[in-house]
Amino acid sequence: NIVFLGRLGSAELAGSSLAMSISNSSAWLVYGLSFALDTFVTQANGANNYKLMAEAFQRTIFTIIIFSLPVALLWYTTGDILEAIGVHKQLADIAGAYNKYLLPSLLPAVLTMTCMKYLQAQQYVRGPALVGLGVALINVPLNYVMIFGAGSWNGFGFTGA
Repeated sequence: NIVFLGRLGSAELAGSSLAMSISNSSAWLVYGLSFALDTFVTQANGANNYKLMAEAFQRTIFTIIIFSLPVALLWYTTGDILEAIGVHKQLADIAGAYNKYLLPSLLPAVLTMTCMKYLQAQQYVRGPALVGLGVALINVPLNYVMIFGAGSWNGFGFTGA
């Protein structure tokens, strides 16, 4: 995103970079909860206690959903918070808009991370690795098309990122 957004202008680059630093750091607080599955599921798997594995997975999903709510609120109010602490209004507005457009991806991203950790704790790594590679290969051209368009379509610009 940063590479393509830099081509739109310096304000878009600065605002989106500010938004990404807020969204990434706050999302990793929730991602960290899914890392607890490494310990619990690995131990339960080694003991062939599949019921405990399922319970740990379900409890982690529930906990992640609960902890995602304050992160979602932070993302939704990013622009207002930045403006309140003295960030230039244009940058605060761009960062706020970026995080608002990013908001629908929060829950799927943390749930995907949790599912990947659950599978990795059971030694299933090839599937998640191949999916991650596929998504990475699709992301670059899709990002370009969503921002700049293709053919006669001009794309979504900043909101396409």
